Amino acid sequence: MPPLCSPTGRDFFLSPQPFELAKESSELNYPLSKIVPFTEHKDPIRRKGTASTIKNCAFNARAHKAILSRDTELVTVKPSTTPAPGIGALPYLLLPLAGPEEFDLDDQEKLLPELQFLDPSKTREADASIRLILVESLLLLCHTRWGRDYQREHGVYEILREAHMHEKNENVQEHMERLVQLLKGDEPKIAPADDDEDIDAGMEVQDLMGTPASSTDSTKPKVDDDSDEEDFMIEEI
Repeated sequence: MPPLCSPTGRDFFLSPQPFELAKESSELNYPLSKIVPFTEHKDPIRRKGTASTIKNCAFNARAHKAILSRDTELVTVKPSTTPAPGIGALPYLLLPLAGPEEFDLDDQEKLLPELQFLDPSKTREADASIRLILVESLLLLCHTRWGRDYQREHGVYEILREAHMHEKNENVQEHMERLVQLLKGDEPKIAPADDDEDIDAGMEVQDLMGTPASSTDSTKPKVDDDSDEEDFMIEEI
């Protein structure tokens, strides 16, 4: 088993560490926060490695608030009681999925600053396997109610709506549709205790889902009920 697929491997990236080891008073940070910007790196190997690391860390439901929160907020990851600035991974999960589209004012206000007014030359991630990992990460971060609400409030649906319109890979499309159902549909029945447990490796996306969205929004992607469930397994990398 690769080290990052084990709880011990994930714990390293989700445990506050001194930023400068040589300084006793160095500020603590989550190691994951130092690599998340590499989802936009020019090297596809680094982009994929970074996306995979975020995804594997997202199997730790206790860490979802730390993974999504901005660095202006101090957050702990149980069982640790040591706070550190949030990792702020959401813009780095969304930027590779975002294009140069312009949004109306209401949608624009929902987006994180990094996603607003992107350059007209902005392109989406070219590698479908990386796009899939990014969407799977967002799905895992929907395991907690807090994670779903945070994504709703920060324009994830708006970015996914545009990305889905341009997506050519069927598997990525279908995972986007599942994510949209979670964000726009009725709340799944997930016990509060689930927020304090690791998410099972190899879980099915359906395990996160509740009743399909009742919204009549014509821009919402439709889901084929006959889709092969095996296509929606989320596995550690």
